[in-house]
Amino acid sequence: MRSRKRLATRSLVPISVVSKVWRDAMRRVFLYTAILVALLPALASAQEPPTASGVILYFENQGSLFLLHADHTGDSDRGWGTFGGMIEPGETPRQAAVRELLEETRCVFNETTAARLVAGSDSVMAGDYVAYVVEVPYVPVYLFESLDLPQGCQSNIYLERGPYAWIPLAEILRVLSLGESGEEMIIHPGMLPRGAHPHLWKRSAEVVRLALEAGLFPTGE
Repeated sequence: MRSRKRLATRSLVPISVVSKVWRDAMRRVFLYTAILVALLPALASAQEPPTASGVILYFENQGSLFLLHADHTGDSDRGWGTFGGMIEPGETPRQAAVRELLEETRCVFNETTAARLVAGSDSVMAGDYVAYVVEVPYVPVYLFESLDLPQGCQSNIYLERGPYAWIPLAEILRVLSLGESGEEMIIHPGMLPRGAHPHLWKRSAEVVRLALEAGLFPTGE
């Protein structure tokens, strides 16, 4: 009887050992939970591909950045914005961005040049919209507004935007600050063609803001 009691006593695990095993297990649970939470945004974006794509075009001059904006023609009241639209069946987001660049800047950049510029650019996501931040050479505004469209770019699709303006990034930042304080996002009339209404398109402004926060523009400004 005594030998059985001694055997049972020897088989008991010390409480300190059990406590250590429990603590280690809980640390692993917390660690794996933190990793999963950190990965959730990436997993969500991987499961929900973008449905729209576009470009933010800019050029740099002596340390200052200028963003190309255009108004919307017809009855649209969106206001001034960058360029983009829906991704069509069979297109990748980059292919859609190249197409939208061509359509909304009236083929000033040929397809080969547009594809090369977009291919080498970084992008930012704004919900279901992906925007590529593309540095381009300076092009006078009057070339974008020409109605003498190149062959292959002569349908009404290429006339949905206009007029055009190169707007300093500093002015876009000022207008964004207006929006953040609840005021109307009004571009200074001196930055626009005479008689143009001065409203900045809210969705476009949000995309530019996200690109700025992501550091996708040169830091000279």
